[in-house]
Amino acid sequence: KWLTPTFVGREYGKGHQLRVLLSCQVNGSLVSIPFVTGLSTKIFSQEGFLVIDSSPDIQIRYNGFNVIKITIGERLQNKVCGLCGNFNGDPSDDYATLRGKPAVSSVVLAQSWKTNGMQKSCNELQYSQYAASCDNVQIQELQSDSYCLKLTDMKGFFQPCYGLLDPLPFYESCFLDGCYNHKKVQLCGSLAAYGEACRAFGILGTEWIEKENCCKRAGAAQA
Repeated sequence: KWLTPTFVGREYGKGHQLRVLLSCQVNGSLVSIPFVTGLSTKIFSQEGFLVIDSSPDIQIRYNGFNVIKITIGERLQNKVCGLCGNFNGDPSDDYATLRGKPAVSSVVLAQSWKTNGMQKSCNELQYSQYAASCDNVQIQELQSDSYCLKLTDMKGFFQPCYGLLDPLPFYESCFLDGCYNHKKVQLCGSLAAYGEACRAFGILGTEWIEKENCCKRAGAAQA
């Protein structure tokens, strides 16, 4: 709990907002971004992501909404566990509960790794219920060219990445998650998710941020 990001709304039309990183709390104290801790951990904003960089051991990228990416160095191999696996070089045993047993579903996996403080405050089942209540009109709108289909447009933002990373799972998550999120916010989050995944293949596409009017960069910290 030593770092808490603070996001504020940036207008993008008719009162709707996207969240933009302005500041964060380190050990309870509000600091400006970018910031370097006493342990030389760098905290900064990049392409709409909060980045916590403790190279060479760990880097965390979080967009404040639906994407978090954790990159860890070789020194931590076989020394971690959790939702992201154990980093032992064998991805087949990563989908395991806290007790080391294979998880039968993503919900069971998430429940098993809950910390004590999250037992009551985080209800992972509610999102499945929201998705189940989504009507066909909502889904069809989200599946259109105006929203989630931008992820699979062969002439779109991510065309260079399609041969390396299938966009279909990101597209499906986009319209399913959009049932309980604002459509524009969901689109920007899904574009960020696929864009961040493409980064691992060396494809750095940021054109979508400006063209889709998604948050581009953080402003100055405010108390």
